Amino acid sequence: MSHLKTIFVISGIILALIVYSKISISSETNELTICENGFFRLDEMSDCHPLLNCKHVQNVTLLSHLGQGAVKDVFLAKWHFVYIALLKLRNNLFKEDFNHNLLMLKSLGKSRFIPTLVGYCEKKNIVLTQYYPYGNALNFPFILQKLSSFDSNICFKFCVSFLKVINFLHNSPNGVRVMCDSNSLEKLLSQFLITSDLNLVANDLDALPVVRGDGIKCGHREIKGNFVAPEQLWPFPEKHFNDSEMPFYNEKVDIWKIPDVCNWFLSFCNTSEQLKKEINIIHFKCKSRDAKLRPTASEVLRLYKKIAVTFKIDNFIVDD
Repeated sequence: MSHLKTIFVISGIILALIVYSKISISSETNELTICENGFFRLDEMSDCHPLLNCKHVQNVTLLSHLGQGAVKDVFLAKWHFVYIALLKLRNNLFKEDFNHNLLMLKSLGKSRFIPTLVGYCEKKNIVLTQYYPYGNALNFPFILQKLSSFDSNICFKFCVSFLKVINFLHNSPNGVRVMCDSNSLEKLLSQFLITSDLNLVANDLDALPVVRGDGIKCGHREIKGNFVAPEQLWPFPEKHFNDSEMPFYNEKVDIWKIPDVCNWFLSFCNTSEQLKKEINIIHFKCKSRDAKLRPTASEVLRLYKKIAVTFKIDNFIVDD
């Protein structure tokens, strides 16, 4: 699993705001320009281009080191006139995780909830993706500070955007995917990048196991802490942890974490008490200790949208 640190700095936020002011922002409701398999298109490009390969990597210029984790290093790079992110395997012990990230980008990358795959060179253990100047979701409060003005509903918008990504992963064309690299609020928020039109995309795809049969387990080590779902904790306190005896679980572990994420976003806006009250009704269900009693991501998203209609919140929340 990747353990990327927070890589965004204030100067980067200022750069992102400059970029944001110069590019044309399309509504979330508009369809993406979908390229054929093996092609990509970024915002700055008018046409689809074949995925970059090992030969093209030679023409990619590294500009700065953005961050690193157990699995990979992340660099800001430039290909011709386009800024991109270059991911480089850091430790061969985690090559399987690195390759899993590439597999997810290939198979899910046509979605607006996943970073655009720009290219890769498996021989050099390099992956190229779209670059997001705003960085990860931990930068949300800093972005609000730098914006000259913003609608107070933007915090709830990010709750909805987060739910849309989770809902996509739980209903992906490649099966039900669970965000395993999320044992703390900070770690989970770092797994999401902020787009130029202020939405979220899932970033670190190294650990997205698919739910089959009895379920999944996030790794083979004991998980501790108050943030994770109860079923992720070792249930036999009188015995030492033994992975072979650890029960399996499913995507409902992601549902347990929804209230913590949404409340974090809401804490940066003057959200009305009545709106919070309506949201808390849903969040109470998400925190059911019995995973079977928790709603699905689709159900939570539907209720969020219902709240948006009730409180006449901007229709960018309601539309898909």
